[in-house]
Amino acid sequence: MKKLLLLTASLVFSVGVWASLYDTNSFGRMPHKDIMRLNEDTCRTEANAMGDLSAAQECIDTQKLAFQKLLVVYNDRSITAPSWSLCIGESKIGYSYNYITMYACMKVVKDICKEKSDGQWENPNLCINSIQSGAWWNNPKIHQPYQKQ
Repeated sequence: MKKLLLLTASLVFSVGVWASLYDTNSFGRMPHKDIMRLNEDTCRTEANAMGDLSAAQECIDTQKLAFQKLLVVYNDRSITAPSWSLCIGESKIGYSYNYITMYACMKVVKDICKEKSDGQWENPNLCINSIQSGAWWNNPKIHQPYQKQ
């Protein structure tokens, strides 16, 4: 019985170590492996169109870094589901999602979408319109490190 317990524990640990960073259950049950593949393809296509192939790797690395930072935001549990969903929607590009846009939105959404004690927005129309307008891109907070609120 003891051997079976140790074998089970070692298998669980080894699966955890080798699991992909982009597994679908990282956050939001989104297909992150597919999203990252599409983002990498987009980076390469845009870099090729600009004639600067080194820009592709920089773009890919930035997407990966934004994804890692989104995991921190998700694990903090400080962004409510409605705000999280709004930022996910804002980051949608075609069949994929831009992790840089999503991360930037997470940094300012709590400032823009004031919440009541029950987690709902005080003024949903103002919140949605403000995020969808894109004016939040001018907020200097998106260039600062994420701070749990």
